[in-house]
Amino acid sequence: NVPYFGVLVTVLFYFVATFVFELVLSNFNNEFFWCISSNYFESVNLYLPVHCDEGPYLQASESLDYFFSESNPYQKRPGYVLFIYLIRSVINFLTLGQLSNYIEFRVAMILIQFVIVYLIGISSAKFFKINYLNFHNFLTLILVVSIPNIRWNTLMPSHGNITLLLLLISLNRFSHKSFYNDYIFYLLMGIGALFHRSAIVYGVIILFLEIIKNKNQLIKGLQHFVLLLIPSLLYEGFFIFSNYKSFDWNKEIYGQFYWIVD
Repeated sequence: NVPYFGVLVTVLFYFVATFVFELVLSNFNNEFFWCISSNYFESVNLYLPVHCDEGPYLQASESLDYFFSESNPYQKRPGYVLFIYLIRSVINFLTLGQLSNYIEFRVAMILIQFVIVYLIGISSAKFFKINYLNFHNFLTLILVVSIPNIRWNTLMPSHGNITLLLLLISLNRFSHKSFYNDYIFYLLMGIGALFHRSAIVYGVIILFLEIIKNKNQLIKGLQHFVLLLIPSLLYEGFFIFSNYKSFDWNKEIYGQFYWIVD
């Protein structure tokens, strides 16, 4: 059994330690990080990191027209943007709209990153077979979430930690198949693609390995493949019946993934 409360305590410690070390003691040195600037808030004597993803996520989570525009690089992450919008709405309701849009957004992103890192902690505990919290297991979890890229994503409005979470879910599926029902796993990865499309890549890899292992289950494998694609197909089908245009920023601007086809 995964020690859910122990993981929660570990992630709370990690968040507090990260914020104190990076923002207070280190005074946020962004010299070695691309796409990052900083704002100094005199009232709290802190330099807060400002990532170049911040603007698009902020606008996309408060304007449908911007979300579906060609100016938004994250139209293909509707699940993640919807998550941001929902958390912002809850914060707005609880604070009676007293926070500025920007502060509301930053608070929402901190909470979202906390949820993601907590899920990473739970998935790591499952993968490493951590059933209780002691110093050794605590250190193992801290080492996982302290990977530099993961640590920095906790401070910023970023989707970077989602890819590690999807990887851990896939590894758990491969190592402990009973942990995920067949259909639930592939539907879960299909929904994960609405947060980050790497979910489909992970799902296809696991599906390919399982088909090789169980050659007599090709039909079942095709069913799983359909489940993996259904959420994305439904989302793309939405554009057929709407006035909005599907725009893939990663394809049009960066050619991301599509170089494989070429």
